[in-house]
Amino acid sequence: MLTAKTVTRDFDGIHLIERLNKEAFPEDERVGISAMLSVCESGRLELLAFYDGDIFVGFASIARTVGLVYICFFAVDGSLRSKGYGSEILHFLSAYKGENNLVLEIEPVEKNAENYEQRVTRERFYLRNGFEKSGYRLSYMGLAFDVYHRGKSFNISGYIKLLEDMRSGPFQPVVTKI
Repeated sequence: MLTAKTVTRDFDGIHLIERLNKEAFPEDERVGISAMLSVCESGRLELLAFYDGDIFVGFASIARTVGLVYICFFAVDGSLRSKGYGSEILHFLSAYKGENNLVLEIEPVEKNAENYEQRVTRERFYLRNGFEKSGYRLSYMGLAFDVYHRGKSFNISGYIKLLEDMRSGPFQPVVTKI
């Protein structure tokens, strides 16, 4: 059975999260675990580690507002992908503390992208798990991501408010209609 554990600086498995973070996210998209924990300590973010018994499965960093869970970062250990864990984590997050609307971003599926097949696979995974394209794009630090949501409705104002609350340093998000 999958369980979630809240991650703090003294978390026993933090090295597992750091390793997966480096494996799963390109350097220009990655936020270090120490930086994530600093935002957690401010109360604006939660970092969760997921386990199947004693086996580390993955992690998610999330921000919440009324009616919305924003998945900032989400990764499943590469050796455990395609075994249902990602879907199970999304199911957990959709019920987390009574919230059921999820929002996240993925790289746009563009044929000329170097990692086109990976982008297609990622989009299929989220669509299969009930996500829909929102019609919005998030841009920051020269990066662009398409916004996807799952739930009754997409609360664009709640999403933008969450991003505004997280704005700091180089993270200056801009949301545009596409």
